[in-house]
Amino acid sequence: DYAMNDARIILTVGDGHCIEFAARKEYKRLTDIIMDAPGDPDAKQQAQMELLFDFLEQADFAHLRSSSDLLSGSRNARCTLARDEKGKPKVSAEPI
Repeated sequence: DYAMNDARIILTVGDGHCIEFAARKEYKRLTDIIMDAPGDPDAKQQAQMELLFDFLEQADFAHLRSSSDLLSGSRNARCTLARDEKGKPKVSAEPI
């Protein structure tokens, strides 16, 4: 069983594109895949969509961008979006 809290999404930021841009782009990509697929989304896709939706709704993007050049897009980074132990979206970043 794929649990909602197991969802992980890798987002790439950089070249002036911040974490918010990357999250919105991935949300659109996943939405397009789900809409084009016959039948219902699988559990993993559904959990990833919910994670992205919650992140886009709840994150303080101005704070995230100002807190790290890895999230602001001024440096290339691989960001991992997941849920913390309380189920809230969290993001970590490492330079690439």
